[in-house]
Amino acid sequence: MKPGILAIIGIFVIFAALEALRTGLLRKPGQRRRDGWVEIVSSLSLVLLTQPLVHIPRFANRAKP
Repeated sequence: MKPGILAIIGIFVIFAALEALRTGLLRKPGQRRRDGWVEIVSSLSLVLLTQPLVHIPRFANRAKP
């Protein structure tokens, strides 16, 4: 993977971790244990399903001669 991409991912992860620590992610008043699972599953589905599906048409057009 290109160094620039790794740098962007690293910066994103650092900011995400700082935000999670600062705001008390998954430890909000009135939150139940089940609410945390909903947040985790929805975040993972966005990254693992939705974003790749957006890029499929772009890669399909490259395959055509």
